[in-house]
Amino acid sequence: MNDKNRRIIIHAGLHKTASSSLQYGLYMNRKALAEAGVVYPLPPRGFAQHELVAFWNAQLRSYQPYTTYEGDWRTLNEVAPDGAVTVVVSSEEFSRKAPQRVDFQQLVQMTPNFDSHEIVVVLRDQVTFLQSVFLQIRGHNRLTVFPEWVKSALENPHNPGLFFNYCELHEFLLSAFKPETISYLNYDRFGCHPLGVVGSFVDHIGFGHVEGLKEFLRVNVSEDPLGYYLGRELLNGAQPSDEQIEQVASVLRARHPGKVKTSLYTKDQIAEWVSYFAPLNEEFHAVAAASLQSPIVLPGVQEQVLYLCEVTDEDRQAISDALLVKE
Repeated sequence: MNDKNRRIIIHAGLHKTASSSLQYGLYMNRKALAEAGVVYPLPPRGFAQHELVAFWNAQLRSYQPYTTYEGDWRTLNEVAPDGAVTVVVSSEEFSRKAPQRVDFQQLVQMTPNFDSHEIVVVLRDQVTFLQSVFLQIRGHNRLTVFPEWVKSALENPHNPGLFFNYCELHEFLLSAFKPETISYLNYDRFGCHPLGVVGSFVDHIGFGHVEGLKEFLRVNVSEDPLGYYLGRELLNGAQPSDEQIEQVASVLRARHPGKVKTSLYTKDQIAEWVSYFAPLNEEFHAVAAASLQSPIVLPGVQEQVLYLCEVTDEDRQAISDALLVKE
C-alpha cells in the first residue's frame, strides 16, 4: 500500500467502463471499507459523487440543486483530519472533455490536507467505447444512423464531449498529476477479480483483502446492440422498449446460433476504425507507459459476433413479425 498517510483517490471513469457498477459496489461496501481505512463519502443522491464535479460543471448543477459545491470540497478535505485515511471519490464526469472540464489544479489546491492526490481511469478500446456511448445516449441522439453518429462524435468536441484520443486525456491529467499518481486500467481486465470490479479496484489501490467485502451485480449494462438498433429501425425510429429489444435479440440468437454478441459495425467498419485508432493508441502507449497497467487492444473481426452486415432481409422480416410491425 502507498506509504502516504492521507490519500485521496479519484476514480474518473471513463464512461461505459463499469463505472456505475464500481460506484454501487463501493457504496454498498462502505462499512467494510471504512473498517479497513477506506472512506467512500456518502453521495447526496445515488451512488456517485457527481456533486463534486458540479463545482465546475454548470450542466451538472442544473440537476444537482441540493449541493453546496465548494462546501462539499471543504468537507471532503476535513475527512478524518487527525488520522491516516484513504478517501475514494468516483464520478465518470471527472474525465469529461467538454463542454466544461474539471480544473484538477484547483481540486488539488482545495484539498491540501491530503499527502497524495491520485487518479484512476479505466480505458477501453475506442471502437467498442463508441458503440456503448451511442447506446447510452440513444434517447438523445440526433443522428440515428450509427456510422454517421461515430463520425460526428469524433469531429464534434462537445457532443458527446468525451476523450477518444487518449493522448489528449493524458495531457489533460498531467496538468495536475504526476505520472506515478495516474493509473490507467484496462477495461478488458477490470472485473476479473473474484469480487468483480470493486475487488479489482480495491486491490489496485493497495488493499488486497478487505474483510467482509462483497461483490454486487453489475448495473447500467448496455443492451444488446443490434437488438436496440434493428428494433428502432423496424419501429420507424421510435425508441424500442426493453422488452422489444430482447425480442429482437432473441430472434437473432435463434437465427444465428453461435453468435454470442452483436455489433452495430460492419466488418469493413471495424477494419476502418481499427486503422484509425491504432496509431493514436501506439502514441498513447509510449507517452503514458509509466501510468498504463496494460495496453489497449483494439478488436478484430470475431466469428462469435454478429455484425450489422450479416443481418439479412429474412432476419429483418422475422424481427418484424416478432414485433408485429406492419410494413
